[in-house]
Amino acid sequence: MNKMIICFVMAAMFLLPTVNCVSVSVKTNVGDFTEHLGSGVGDQINGNTVITREALSNAVWAASSTKSQSSTRGSLNLASDKSATDNNGNTALTHVGITNAKSYSYIYELSNMGSFAAAAEALDVTGAAAVNAYAEAYNGKAKGPDVSVSTTVSNGDLHGYNNMAVASANSGYAVQSFDSATGTIQCDSMARSMPSKWSSALKQSTAPEASVSTKAVGTITNYEDFAMKSSSGTSIEQNARMNGAFTSKSTAGTKSITRTSNYGTKYDMDMRAQIASNSPSVAGTLTYYINPSQVVQKAVDASSDADTITLAAGAYNQNVKINKPVTVRGQGVTGSITSAGAPTNGGKNYVNAKEVFIRADDYTSMNADWTWFIGLTGSKDISETIAVIPLQTSWNSAAQLTNSIDKNKIEIATHGYNHENFAGSSYDQQYSLLSQATNLMTAEFWRPRTFVAPYYADDANTVAACKALGYHSISGNYVDGTTGIQQFVMNYAWETDWSDPNNVPHQSFDNFKTTFDDFYSGNWGFNQFTLVLHPNTFTDTSGNLKTADANTFEQSIDYMKSLNVEFMTMDQAYKWNN
Repeated sequence: MNKMIICFVMAAMFLLPTVNCVSVSVKTNVGDFTEHLGSGVGDQINGNTVITREALSNAVWAASSTKSQSSTRGSLNLASDKSATDNNGNTALTHVGITNAKSYSYIYELSNMGSFAAAAEALDVTGAAAVNAYAEAYNGKAKGPDVSVSTTVSNGDLHGYNNMAVASANSGYAVQSFDSATGTIQCDSMARSMPSKWSSALKQSTAPEASVSTKAVGTITNYEDFAMKSSSGTSIEQNARMNGAFTSKSTAGTKSITRTSNYGTKYDMDMRAQIASNSPSVAGTLTYYINPSQVVQKAVDASSDADTITLAAGAYNQNVKINKPVTVRGQGVTGSITSAGAPTNGGKNYVNAKEVFIRADDYTSMNADWTWFIGLTGSKDISETIAVIPLQTSWNSAAQLTNSIDKNKIEIATHGYNHENFAGSSYDQQYSLLSQATNLMTAEFWRPRTFVAPYYADDANTVAACKALGYHSISGNYVDGTTGIQQFVMNYAWETDWSDPNNVPHQSFDNFKTTFDDFYSGNWGFNQFTLVLHPNTFTDTSGNLKTADANTFEQSIDYMKSLNVEFMTMDQAYKWNN
């Protein structure tokens, strides 16, 4: 054994009534792991620890007795600090603090692979006076990036929380996500350059270069957060569904933007702060959710450039003037609003418009084909869903994709684990594969919400596994009797023959136009059209883009746009309809 491990366990993971602290230290020839876990005196905590040559993991859980619980809070407390450090000083740490909770479950893992250190945790808390969790990546021996993400909840719940920090030679990133949080909620993300080796005092005196800070009172769902700093730049993003009052501020250098809940109570929020080539930029967009009892014009007036206003089904006998670059959309809308005047100044009216989904399968690396395809979101102003094969996509390829896309226009979806056929396998087999794929996607990108079945092969077990793992959309064959998840069935395949994988022919424009006209006329009986293509079939064996094939596809995009269809991702369709 070439990696010596020395483990000091100061107390057992099952805490007796008089014991309230556990410390674990693991030393290897590639770095160190540390853990400090404390609970309230009298709390009974169940758990287990697993130590391997390159990782330390732990799981703990507890529930207050019925007598100790009030109507809103319990009596459980937990404090946990963990870190992993490699021999170069790269350090990843996570922290959790819980005060007076009814129940919680908590899992964490520390990894040290020699070239980087990583720390991750998962948390679920009910009925707490306070919950705080954060992840941070930095270097403890030399100057370098310091990035962190954190969430604090007061007097509420935090469900499905996950975070991770990864520290390597010249880069660091931290991510966090959660399914729902209720109460008073504070979410912060920041990145800074440390002038010398990291210390708590130096951190406090070094201002962040970029940050996003959000405070809300109410409920936040489907929250995702990403902070990264490397030699190529700095990028921070927060997006979530907001229900209630909130304020969010993005800052990069001397630039900042603040968005607030200024009309209605339900929003989707997307806040960003970036520094690229020493040039800072910030952005903040909202989707307003409006029902027939509200005034659409007030939402338009309250909105900012690039915002979206989604109308719930119903009658809106209102006059609306879309006189700024915002989008008004919705299905099942009736009343005088449907005959509103043409938008001006870049506004868009997609009320009752046909919906188009462009799904691109088999991303593994960034080449001329994917560069062209992703570029269409800008040159053609469309949205796309990109299906990634997790096991075949390297960290570098994932970073290239992440740095190339606008998340308002591109969704990253899970495309199997290693592009295997799911249909016909047992639920346990499918759940295991999908769980591994989801963990890898979350580590490389962010939490995926759409599953794209390889070979269009899915069944009832696939749907059940997706629902259990928090997916809300699936694209494959139609599965009868499905509830609780939205299905997007392929309506048109751009490739026509796969007998020669090196020379896959495509549809002609005339064939496409005939099919799409039949859909657009209403003959199909539904308003959603899903087109599937594989960008890697648009390059020759030398890796050069087939210009004629690309032009035909772009001609088809132009034709659909001339009919005022609405391009969207599958994730957007789910959010806007739920």
